[in-house]
Amino acid sequence: MSKQGKRDFRPNIHFTPEKNWNNDPNGLIYIDGIWHLYYQHNPNDVVWGPMHWGHAVSKDLIHWEHLPVALYPDEIGTMYSGSMAYDENNTSGFAKYGEKPMVAVYTAHNMETGLEQQCIAYSLDQGKHFEKYYGNPVIENPGTPDFRDPRVFWNDKKDCWSLVLASGDHAEFYASQDLKNWKKTGEFGVGVNKVPTVWECTDLIRAKTGNEFDGFKWILIVSMIHPGTEGRANIQYFVGDFDGDTFQCTEITDEPLWIDFGFDNYAGVTYGNYDRPVYLGWGVNPLYANFVPTGEYSGLMTLPRELSLCETEEGYRLKTKPFGIDEYRAGAFPIGNQKPLLTESFGLLVQGNFGRIALKNSRGEEVVIEVTVDSITVDRSKSGDLSYFDDVDPKLFKKEDLLVSTTKRYMRGNVNMEIIFDVSYLEIYADGGLETASVCVYPDAPYQVVSTDGDLEVKMYTIKNRGYVYFGRFYKNDEKRDYRPKIHFSPEKGWMNDPNGMVYVDGVYHFFYQKYPYDTSWGPMHWGHATSRDLIHWEHQPIALYPDELGFIFSGSAVYDTQNSSEYGTNENPPIIAIYTSHHKDGLEQQSIAYSNDKGRHFEKSYLNPVIKNPGISDFRDPKAFWNPVRRCWSLVLAAQDRVFFYASQDMKNWEKTGEFGPEGNHVKGVWECPDLFPIEYEGKMCGFLLSA
Repeated sequence: MSKQGKRDFRPNIHFTPEKNWNNDPNGLIYIDGIWHLYYQHNPNDVVWGPMHWGHAVSKDLIHWEHLPVALYPDEIGTMYSGSMAYDENNTSGFAKYGEKPMVAVYTAHNMETGLEQQCIAYSLDQGKHFEKYYGNPVIENPGTPDFRDPRVFWNDKKDCWSLVLASGDHAEFYASQDLKNWKKTGEFGVGVNKVPTVWECTDLIRAKTGNEFDGFKWILIVSMIHPGTEGRANIQYFVGDFDGDTFQCTEITDEPLWIDFGFDNYAGVTYGNYDRPVYLGWGVNPLYANFVPTGEYSGLMTLPRELSLCETEEGYRLKTKPFGIDEYRAGAFPIGNQKPLLTESFGLLVQGNFGRIALKNSRGEEVVIEVTVDSITVDRSKSGDLSYFDDVDPKLFKKEDLLVSTTKRYMRGNVNMEIIFDVSYLEIYADGGLETASVCVYPDAPYQVVSTDGDLEVKMYTIKNRGYVYFGRFYKNDEKRDYRPKIHFSPEKGWMNDPNGMVYVDGVYHFFYQKYPYDTSWGPMHWGHATSRDLIHWEHQPIALYPDELGFIFSGSAVYDTQNSSEYGTNENPPIIAIYTSHHKDGLEQQSIAYSNDKGRHFEKSYLNPVIKNPGISDFRDPKAFWNPVRRCWSLVLAAQDRVFFYASQDMKNWEKTGEFGPEGNHVKGVWECPDLFPIEYEGKMCGFLLSA
């Protein structure tokens, strides 16, 4: 199971989910300047589980905005991989008022029976919300296991929609006029596949060759896990032609053709509706993805890559190059054979015939890239934490097979290589992208030095983030930087101020806080919410309390009503009671309550609000409630101008004033806020302690 690493391994420029699990990219589509990324997602855990479709959007494929889950499991099954059609001509008939539907074509996987069938869902609001088609499944299972991962595209040859999907050890092709009714048109792979294993995540693309006579070729992409002696997960490709019904391979090879010779690039597919094939892959190996030390999240995507073909002495071979990063490269300067690193996100441009490049830290950990005239090798055997291998069934692979990988070069001479490193993910593009490697590494401390030998000439560039440079652990004095702390709580975005409602329930620390979610400056207050098990690592939760007719949600506190004195829960499921100040726009401040029966995730406001009405004063706010063991009742203290008032209640609903304190002895004149009263031990005795701002 994914575990917390010794440090934060989340990359800066590679997509990761906000939290929990992700794997295959799905539904990649480009519409009106927006790149949509859907992906396999378990929103409830950091390991693989019932699959949903997560959703994120970007304008540059580097900076991503996370959106709500797009597709949830249903009675047909969980949401396995698939693709997206932009139905501009409304061939599906799903449009109601002239919209252009986005139609998701996906595999529904029944977790109990294993039955896999193809279904569709449509969106009329640019992919934010989807409605599943009542006629699902649209392609029923013909009696085949591993029948999944449809890739849909418009077929110019037949003037229809076509799709390719994985069916056991081969691919099958289907056609439709309306995305609802499909007919099988062909298949490919039986007797051709060089690796006898199950196919997954098929994709069919058209790529330019650079040859004026050929123009372009079709490429069929297939992901496959082949445990055993090799114990690898790879993406194989075939070069050939598509006649509108099926694919034929024209580049016959003795050995499989791989997109990537690294360890951590799987299930990759393309944005098929863009004018060039732009690829994303899942940047973790499925053989050990459940066990990597990334903590609150698991999984990432490769950098986007543009695919094309290059004619070599052995035939056409696929080339990949980074796509979308050009504008974020911040100059390149030559380095010597021992260069200190000032950032955890950087690139290296390499020229030469032979030599080694090593990224190292002070703990003796390193990842090494070695170049010869004939080959390129990447070695992560000493790269850092490798303990996650120990959690995997040894029958799946030999550990040593996933530590060092070598590929032959299709070109001789100058290597012309780009290396991009991003905190915990390494990408290598050699010989113009003919040899590509993707590798996860988890060093215990950031790599601090890049060393080189041989005849290699190396230039380094940093990677900008919309005007400033990522500098990980170390920074230049003259450049702007990210000031977000690593171990102090901060909101995901927007404004926050006072901590509120801090309560500890069943091993979980609940932290509510003053929040304005729509801007980074103060505004109409809500209660934000986060939870933690150690007060260092926080999981952001949905907003707990929103403004209402009584006013904004100012500061307050929360109690765990274990005896259900409020009668808002049960003895078996005690409620959490929030008591807070309602601040009306005219300045009137009163105290209100809300209750939660699901451990603080959702709150219902009491119809009795306000439970403590304003006695006719300004600055009447910030109630701190607590159980009073002396009087055996609930008590609270709140700020009342230049003093505090005390109240008591048996049920959190009906309150009686019991006293006040101040301003006698107060050495600072002014309005009091946010009082707190708690016992503290001194020389073996319990004493009361009052704090007030």
